[in-house]
Amino acid sequence: MSGHWKLIRRNLGRARGRLVLTVSGVGAGVLVLCVLLTVVHGLRRFTAQATAQPVIGVADRYGALGMPESHASLVRAMPGVVSAMRVNLGNGTYRDPKERIRLWAADAFAVESVLGGFPGFGSLARTDYERLSRNRRGALVGKALALRYGWQGGDTMALRGHFDDEDHEFELTVAAVIPPGFFDNAIVFHRELLQEKTLTHKGQVDLILLGATASEVSRLVSEIEEGFVNSAAPVRAIAASTLFSRLLAGTSLVGIATALSLLVFVAVTAIAANSVALSVRERTREVAVLRALGFSRRDVFGILVGESTLAALAGGVLGTFLAVAGFSTAGFVVKVGPLRYFEVPWTSIPLGLAFAVGVGVMAAVGPALRAVRFPIVQASRALP
Repeated sequence: MSGHWKLIRRNLGRARGRLVLTVSGVGAGVLVLCVLLTVVHGLRRFTAQATAQPVIGVADRYGALGMPESHASLVRAMPGVVSAMRVNLGNGTYRDPKERIRLWAADAFAVESVLGGFPGFGSLARTDYERLSRNRRGALVGKALALRYGWQGGDTMALRGHFDDEDHEFELTVAAVIPPGFFDNAIVFHRELLQEKTLTHKGQVDLILLGATASEVSRLVSEIEEGFVNSAAPVRAIAASTLFSRLLAGTSLVGIATALSLLVFVAVTAIAANSVALSVRERTREVAVLRALGFSRRDVFGILVGESTLAALAGGVLGTFLAVAGFSTAGFVVKVGPLRYFEVPWTSIPLGLAFAVGVGVMAAVGPALRAVRFPIVQASRALP
């Protein structure tokens, strides 16, 4: 067996140009695969966490008018409601007017109790929420924004916010950066700052988010809508599980990313198979010599497959290293459904290496079988 490994190592070193091509091709494929699998994993995790939250959203039934603040007090008093957070929604800009930022002017004291279980918010520490509550200019900043503008905790930022037909300037301090989740491109800040500046938004709220007892969510959704049906501002209530299920149902994002992963596997396997096939064809005489020296078909087959697998594994090591080193901390930003920011987890390493080994084996099986089945006499005629 040790003799076989010596042959494998020597043969890999002989055709260095082809070896580089195989290693780089597999490495690029593994890099792309790690990114795609990260997207798939992120979407699945987001869906599981978001749809499990006992949170209810309440908004104006007609979608454009907003609601009086008194609605929040009324729904907060309903049995089964644990907490309520008033929100005014707007868009903002920082330096570049073309880069839109989603602004949430919310009750800072209720952010943890209402959103604390959602992707991203659940990873914040209690001290992060305390810094937000204590500093009336404090803000929670999405990861994608922090990456884009270089924001860190304690930094001050001057934003221009647009709420309906009003523009306002806000000077905010980063209380914490929200880990990857639904708010990657959003900023949450104290609603009272908007109330101090606005004219048309005084006493008005765009959205009320309710933290509820899990077993009471369905009942509350019906009761809230029925309770305001004759109001001057009727509302529509929807559970977070229903909202996010609808949001993700029509996009098939996981299926698309999975399909792309399979295409990457096929493409990389084809590249590696072509390289192995060229190598085997060029070494027809060597295969004949090995067979004539007493090497069995199984031995020769193992040598050829071993060469391909070892080269592909080297590419796998390269690809996973680049993926993890490049994107495990800094991450990458891409708009995929409700998410924008992803980080490649360290768990991608075994998956990437397994992918590379699979590529190496599958690429070599066909050419290696043809080589060992080729008659020794015919192969020997190619000898000088």
